[in-house]
Amino acid sequence: MGTKKLLLLVGVAAPIACIAVYVILWYQQLPLRNAEFYHKSGDVGAAIAQVDQYLLTYPESVQALSLKAQLLCDAQRFRDATGIYDRIGPSSPEDMLAYAKALAAQQRWNEAASLAATYDAQYGANAENYLYGVISLTNMARLDEAIVMSKKLAELEGRESQGLLLYGELKARQNADDEAVKAYSSALEVNPTAANLHIPPELVFESFAKLLLELGKSQEALDVVDRGLAIAETSNLHHQRGVALLNLGRSTEAREAWLAANKSAPNINSLIEMSRQYLNEGDPKRALAVMQHMQNMEYINSSIAYIMQQISDALGKTDEAEKWKVITEKLREEESVEGSMSQTIADQPYNSWSVVFRAYFSSKVNRWEEARDMLQTVEKDFVDENAYVVLREAVQAQKLGPEVLQAFKKLILDRSPTTETTAEK
Repeated sequence: MGTKKLLLLVGVAAPIACIAVYVILWYQQLPLRNAEFYHKSGDVGAAIAQVDQYLLTYPESVQALSLKAQLLCDAQRFRDATGIYDRIGPSSPEDMLAYAKALAAQQRWNEAASLAATYDAQYGANAENYLYGVISLTNMARLDEAIVMSKKLAELEGRESQGLLLYGELKARQNADDEAVKAYSSALEVNPTAANLHIPPELVFESFAKLLLELGKSQEALDVVDRGLAIAETSNLHHQRGVALLNLGRSTEAREAWLAANKSAPNINSLIEMSRQYLNEGDPKRALAVMQHMQNMEYINSSIAYIMQQISDALGKTDEAEKWKVITEKLREEESVEGSMSQTIADQPYNSWSVVFRAYFSSKVNRWEEARDMLQTVEKDFVDENAYVVLREAVQAQKLGPEVLQAFKKLILDRSPTTETTAEK
């Protein structure tokens, strides 16, 4: 074969070969392209199925695993998402954001905060990254760092109100009340309906009203509540309205607000306030009638028990009053133990006991898998610790009995958990 014919053959064959390789690669990547299509269409389940199809052939594909982790995060399957990222690590800015979100959702605050800081250093301003960073730093009581990040968020166009709101919440935690009120007010000036934030609009107004009521600013609180009720009627807003009205001496209107708070379901605080009001007016029978709205509740707190003790006393039912007194004291003791646990979490967020206590509170709301994961992260620190073992067994059985709180009570009485293990988690 002559040189010219050989060159001609090569010149024809090479492009054909390139096209063939491209077609093969295009076909191989088809499931991933389909996954992207389904993802954009909002069908996350179908998107995950397409990626799984690809992974059957290419199980170690970082591209496919990263895409699957992002999709799992969108589906709020955070534990599965972090399982992938813990193994392969994030390989893109999108991966870092998804990983930070999943870590924060699982209360792995330290890792989430570190990842948010890394993203900020490498890629710069991003609203979602700042949000995950602020949430994580706040839960570790690193408030000054969280404030810095909330300010960065407030500087981004379209996210001013979100940043201001977070800044206000943080300043309230630092008891910088004037700055907190100013930040909340500014947030609602920028975004009067509190729309498109990280929490529902009604919670913004409830949070601001709560702060104002604590500061004794009842008229300002009433104004904020009324703005919130114009957007969404909630039981808590109606209750706060009643408290503000009572503080302003408008007791009849306060009672009407508390009745409104109980339209759809019992609002414990409002029912207690109404009962207390009737007791103060010398009408214990009406006070009892109000409290009977809570007779089918599975759990009660010390405030409910105490008002029942007062009602029984006022009705001359000495034996019942004594029974409620015993219940009140028992519940106050339990609440004191839980209060000490919450204080440890707030003061010592890196303490291993804080992880255990967070697991306890997660199990109280039946988040058993989350509680189990948290307990596993600190298992080596508590091999022979009775309180840890009792909680672990309760979580495994998915049943939180009175023995758990008793074990924590003994722990707190015997020694301060904050003086024990302090490894960062």
